[in-house]
Amino acid sequence: MTAPRHVSQILPGVVEQIAAPGSGRKLKARNCKACGETFDPSNGDQVVCGSVACALQYARHKRWSDEAQAYRAKQAAKNTASRSTGPGHQASQAVNAFVLARDHDKPCIVHGASCPNREFDAGHFQGADEAPELRYNTWNIHKQCRKSNRGAHHRKKFRSTTPAKFEAGLVARIGQDRVDWLKGPHGAKDYSEAELRRMASIFRRREALYRRLRESRSNQIGLLEG
Repeated sequence: MTAPRHVSQILPGVVEQIAAPGSGRKLKARNCKACGETFDPSNGDQVVCGSVACALQYARHKRWSDEAQAYRAKQAAKNTASRSTGPGHQASQAVNAFVLARDHDKPCIVHGASCPNREFDAGHFQGADEAPELRYNTWNIHKQCRKSNRGAHHRKKFRSTTPAKFEAGLVARIGQDRVDWLKGPHGAKDYSEAELRRMASIFRRREALYRRLRESRSNQIGLLEG
């Protein structure tokens, strides 16, 4: 019959914490992480009393806890990757690209023709967090300078002025009735993955059409000016 292994071979590090000599300074009593009883630790790292049974129980619990934590971290990373590459993200990218192609020759929805900025986003009147059902609605999304779009999320100065200016620009562009509709309320929308993939495909084609039309117009102007 095989001789039983010493607990220090089974749980290296745990028993060493129990047996390790202290510095000679009296440490404050603490409760055992396994049985809950009060004990006087021999060093600052000791978390269980001198019982081998408690050392075994604590080591098992710690291993399960570490495994659970690693699993949660893995799932969180998987969910993050899904959000950044999944059908919903792809549909959003396609819609935003279409909006920037559609509004290529239009000014910033917030600052109008006087906008000094030259970098633009597809800005949402009703944000995706507040109104997720309007995330892909093209009435809700318009060319917006990057400074006002991203600043509205982080700086008080922009948060207090950008929504009102966005709404004023929107009324001038699509009309008060449509703006009132955008302001809600709306029913929730739950798109299937197939619907999101189809949406992404449709808006990619629309964006390509606008791009070709713009290039064709530029060529015609070049011929006339030549």
